Amino acid sequence: MQLSQRIVIVDDERSVRSALTNLLQSEGYSTQSFESAEDLLCNETALTDAALFIIDVQLKGMSGFDLFREL
Repeated sequence: MQLSQRIVIVDDERSVRSALTNLLQSEGYSTQSFESAEDLLCNETALTDAALFIIDVQLKGMSGFDLFREL
């Protein structure tokens, strides 16, 4: 079984999401970004297809640590 190459980015700052997305895509990775932990948890496809999660620790709403525990 081959793992997906999708990297999921969760950060409440648009500029950080954009910069990470651009950097990773320039290296050939597929990315998907979310503004909050809650947005990510509502997206079943992102949860099942992700190879790696990059999570901001201090998110609005559910924290990055709480999201990590939930995942």
